[in-house]
Amino acid sequence: MPRAVNSAAAQNPRRIRRILIAATGLMVLTGCTGPAVTTPVVSDDPSLSTAIEPTVQASASPGIAVPETGEVEATSDTEALQATVNAALSGLAKTSSQPSREQIRDTLVAQGIAPEEVEISASTTPTGLAADAIQAGVRNREDCVMAYIRDGAVSSTVLPLLTNGLCFLGSDRG
Repeated sequence: MPRAVNSAAAQNPRRIRRILIAATGLMVLTGCTGPAVTTPVVSDDPSLSTAIEPTVQASASPGIAVPETGEVEATSDTEALQATVNAALSGLAKTSSQPSREQIRDTLVAQGIAPEEVEISASTTPTGLAADAIQAGVRNREDCVMAYIRDGAVSSTVLPLLTNGLCFLGSDRG
């Protein structure tokens, strides 16, 4: 035997329809949108010297600065530090294509870099396997010389310090 439904909504299908329409409208009006992306503007007019590049509005975690540009202009001190880091790690990469954290730290400290200025990513995964690549960051006032070692090759760049004064996020900096 079917049960009788005694609710006001079941007795009034128009009310149900109004509630569904209102809920749908509310969801449309308050729906989430993705990041704002602008399209590059290119002109044949020679008086316009540059094109407007696409931008994406990014949000960062509190306390973490997102630089306006990917790289910063290096000072002569930072350039010298970058050359030292490249030379030291390139020499190390010739003897070990995937050096450990300890090897990287020892190599950089042997070049006169203070141990407290060196940050190194993990050289092993949580399961104990060797990492595919390892990164090292060396602080220099407001900059970080970031080096990347993979398969015996070393590349580096200069980036700004994070607002917390470090090169790496997280607590595992070797």
